[in-house]
Amino acid sequence: MPELWWSAARLKWAGDRTGTQLLYDELIQFATRLKAEEKWKMMTEDDHIEKMVMLALLETADPHQWRFDVRKSKYLGIKNASFCATWRSRYEAIRQEIDDWCSLAVGHIYKSNK
Repeated sequence: MPELWWSAARLKWAGDRTGTQLLYDELIQFATRLKAEEKWKMMTEDDHIEKMVMLALLETADPHQWRFDVRKSKYLGIKNASFCATWRSRYEAIRQEIDDWCSLAVGHIYKSNK
């Protein structure tokens, strides 16, 4: 199993932060590509990518703590209305990438145990 998938699964289901740097680095690359592909229009120079990636990792490890948009927007340092209108979908795409890696890990485990 690729280390990326294993690290994502350990973070999500065991709270193991051992592979966090690998996940962070891969998510930064993913988010940067996403920003370019979707041509995000930025109101300021702060594109929030690093903060969104870190938030996605934090939410994966402890989803209960981050279930409310108000808390997420506060962490990102943006107004809740702006988060809901613009940033939530961008953030969710980043967070979904981690969930996809976790799903790939589960699929790999099931396939290996047949």
